[in-house]
Amino acid sequence: MSLEPSPLQLLVVAFLALVGASGLIALLRPYARRIGLIDRPGGRKRHAAPVPLIGGIGVFGGFLVAVAAVPGPLASRGALFTAMALLLLGGVLDDIRDMRSTSKLLLQAAAAAVVVASGDQVLRHVGGFPLVGDLVLATWAIPLTLFALVGLINATNMLDGLDGLVGGVVFVMLGWLLFVAGLQEAGAVSLVIVALMGGVAGFLAFNMRLPWRCRASVFLGDAGSMSLGLAVGWIVIELSQAQDSVLSPVAYGWVLALPVVDTVSLMIRRLCKGQSPFAADREHLHHIFLRAGYTPGQTSACLVLIAAAFGAIGVLGGLAGMPDWLLLVGLVAVVVLHYVFIRHAWYTMRALRRLHAGWEGGHGPFGSVGAVRVIMHPPVNGWRRSIALFGIYLAIFCLPFSRAGMNIGLGLVLAATAMALPAFWRDARRLVLTWLMLALTGYIVARALIGGAPVDGTPSWDHLVRVAGLISLPVGWWLAGARAQWVWMLMSLVAGGAVAFVAQANWGKLNAGVLSDPAAWGSASTSGFLGAVILMLLLGGMIAAVHRLGRGWRPVFTLAVCVVLSVPVITVLVGSRYTTGWVGALAGALVIGLGAIAYGVDRRQWLGLAGGVVMFLVVGLGAWEVVITGSGPWRDDLAEPIQAAALYFGGEVEQARALDPSTGRRLQLWQGAAERIAERPVFGWARMSPRQFDGPLSAFREYNTLYGAVAVGFGLVGMALFAAVVVGVLYQFIVLARDRIWPTSWVLAMLGANAAVLVMLGLAIQIDDTSSRTVIVLLMAAGVAAAFQRQWIQRD
Repeated sequence: MSLEPSPLQLLVVAFLALVGASGLIALLRPYARRIGLIDRPGGRKRHAAPVPLIGGIGVFGGFLVAVAAVPGPLASRGALFTAMALLLLGGVLDDIRDMRSTSKLLLQAAAAAVVVASGDQVLRHVGGFPLVGDLVLATWAIPLTLFALVGLINATNMLDGLDGLVGGVVFVMLGWLLFVAGLQEAGAVSLVIVALMGGVAGFLAFNMRLPWRCRASVFLGDAGSMSLGLAVGWIVIELSQAQDSVLSPVAYGWVLALPVVDTVSLMIRRLCKGQSPFAADREHLHHIFLRAGYTPGQTSACLVLIAAAFGAIGVLGGLAGMPDWLLLVGLVAVVVLHYVFIRHAWYTMRALRRLHAGWEGGHGPFGSVGAVRVIMHPPVNGWRRSIALFGIYLAIFCLPFSRAGMNIGLGLVLAATAMALPAFWRDARRLVLTWLMLALTGYIVARALIGGAPVDGTPSWDHLVRVAGLISLPVGWWLAGARAQWVWMLMSLVAGGAVAFVAQANWGKLNAGVLSDPAAWGSASTSGFLGAVILMLLLGGMIAAVHRLGRGWRPVFTLAVCVVLSVPVITVLVGSRYTTGWVGALAGALVIGLGAIAYGVDRRQWLGLAGGVVMFLVVGLGAWEVVITGSGPWRDDLAEPIQAAALYFGGEVEQARALDPSTGRRLQLWQGAAERIAERPVFGWARMSPRQFDGPLSAFREYNTLYGAVAVGFGLVGMALFAAVVVGVLYQFIVLARDRIWPTSWVLAMLGANAAVLVMLGLAIQIDDTSSRTVIVLLMAAGVAAAFQRQWIQRD
């Protein structure tokens, strides 16, 4: 077999390991009880009957079977096999007769020493950082490598407390390492990884909770968890210290984050309490999930997904060029958050219970009477609801960076709705919004087909159909019964935005300090549009948090999260130089202020609003001074468009274009749209884009305003229907605040976000951008959700 194995060869190796592991486990199960290799129930253990501890033997056996098939490329990896065998034998003895923690620690140190003694598996550098450059360990290399390996062995061992947990987490970590090894063309390491993955998969077939098996029939045991921890550490060192490494060592820390952070955080807590860092307790992350009401299977699935997300941050962020200091700061933040999460377990369990109850369709601790009880009860429960909620989460998370992910998510929502069609239509047909959206969609389609409108125009009429509301109806129906999920969905949007920024930003320019180039901050229109919407939602969160200060820890935490998140959002919005986004954000904040006056909010809410706006302005001006260098005062950037508009309307077109070319061009485009509307004012031209401009505008293929494009394409009839849908959506928010069904802060946030979008659509055509289009769909879905909730309350 060559040093660069083909995908087929890797599959064969993985298959051999899987068959070898599962076959050996099945063969040894009858003999485990005879030799005492079983885990007996009692104490902190949750199982009710003795369970064989032969998973580790099976994984190692399958690994050896696969390795034996490719002896050539792996001949130089003898130190790894020897160290794993040493831990396996010691672990079997520990599983049969418990070792003292000191004896186990010496065993782990001996195995790590075998790896280090081979000469190549040593951490020589850990990344590059400001002021110090590439941090080389020099004489500290060997002791720190031993410490790291022993620490990872212990971390993996301590994670093994639930069916399918350690096997699933290790499998995910190996998956990310295989991805990196493929990019690095490390053929021999890839073979080791797929052999381990096959062995772990064979073990998981006996250890995972499946529909046909309510609990694990085999445990991994100390033998398996320790040897797997060592193997993962060996792979990380092999990949990170190679001369052609594609990732910094710090990025690999994210791949290992879940077991390492869980262990480090708990060891710190135990030491602070004067306990042994190796003392057993029930304060691991999975214990918190279990006490919050999650089943063992759900807990394992959640933590495996978290491990996968951590790996994605490290690998994709490292490949995108994120600096090591930022990756390290993120890891430290994760450790601190984990410590706080465990330290305040009583409160975090309540939050997890709410999330779990909302996913399962229960009421949770929101209350059980009146309007809250009605809107917390979803119309459909079970697997259809799970599919729909997963689709919504997927669409929201992928919104900033993945068209495919968004489409898959929305497709899942539509599929779940189709499977619950009678219940959906029973509710939807009673809404006036439904018929307005149907009328708008039908008119657009009919006018476009009759008029022969092309689908490749700018914007395309089929994109207008997608934001006409029919997609928002099913999304809003599911959202209406998932109130407990809304905050988490917002966090998913913020997380997706962070992923998009990491992937799209030009880290070479950012690291070099070239901050004033908008291209360094990713897609300006997407970042600006999404940033303005998120800011309005965060401002609403600040208002709600300040209003509830003094009522426990949650308002303080909410306020802190909103403040912290707003800083990078404002910075990216400033760096994008997307003036349309700035104007939209200012308009949204103004609408929130006017709404606060109309609703007569109390002093605390005014304090939250004023404080949030002032903070936004201070951070924005500070970011401007740091990011936008060499472009004059910020006042000029805001004043020049206004002055250019005044010149244009005064008849000085050329002077307006000379002062601010962007504003001059936009006004000329709008004038062109007005002229086309005047020619066919009622039904329009069935085409929303201009056929051809003359002179300096000849390169433009759009009117730079969605409203002008809709009026040109579909006339005043189309604009009237579009306005009716928009007003209908906004009316739902207003009524829910009036009837005190939604908190005023929620309504203000939604009105601000919608106002920001409406203003930005007046200044640019955003619906051809998939991310912006999906934001519009979701905001309309929020209005639809409000309408459904109001209907359910009236019906109840």
